[in-house]
Amino acid sequence: MVHILMEKYYHTNTVILDGYGYLLNPINSQRQPFHIDYNCDYSSLFIPLVPLSDDNSVQYIIPSPFIDSDLFHEATKNYDKINVNLLLQNENYYTVRQCISNPFTVLKMDFRTIHRGISNQDTYHRPMFYISVIRKNSPNQTSIPDEQLIETIKKDL
Repeated sequence: MVHILMEKYYHTNTVILDGYGYLLNPINSQRQPFHIDYNCDYSSLFIPLVPLSDDNSVQYIIPSPFIDSDLFHEATKNYDKINVNLLLQNENYYTVRQCISNPFTVLKMDFRTIHRGISNQDTYHRPMFYISVIRKNSPNQTSIPDEQLIETIKKDL
């Protein structure tokens, strides 16, 4: 299923599978800072397993179309905590949007998407399945050895 979704939403000759798994936004969680996952060479598909609502969803930023690329780069230098104040310099602006959807809707978070999970104030936990890809030939690409994990662990002991 993972490879079928990759082929549907990406040009598979331009990306490689980085990983997949589950994310959980538990009830009463803290709001995340705006961030970019890993670095600008990553994109993700998210599939919520429960409804995304006003009270448990994901927000994302759309920067001003006039923002200077150097200013954007400076604002996003720390992928874990975007400097949103820099996005406002030189009379720029940004909009914040929130994604609301039914369960099992595929949501594509494209490369360089600034986003955050909001505090889950709904009555249920919010699990999502995710698939992440990285651009082929990215300088950030890591080679994963073909050996089994258990063999690697044995070698380290």
